[in-house]
Amino acid sequence: MKESSVYITRRIPDKAINYLKEQCRVEVNPEKRAHTRAELLERVRGRDAVLSTMQDTIDAEVMDAAGKQCRIFANFAVGYNM
Repeated sequence: MKESSVYITRRIPDKAINYLKEQCRVEVNPEKRAHTRAELLERVRGRDAVLSTMQDTIDAEVMDAAGKQCRIFANFAVGYNM
């Protein structure tokens, strides 16, 4: 069985990252800044899941870049946009 690949766009608490690493292959943005649009599109390519923060705009272009195998986009934040 293929191990799932998760990309995390910004550093989140280590406890959460470690939990995910027990379940699947995880890569976290190594920068202390948000990705540029081009970087985001490249990093999500081929992932099974993407965990983003509110600094990232996740739209159809990003979802298409990830590919049809990507089953979930999750947001690590609180609140909502109107």
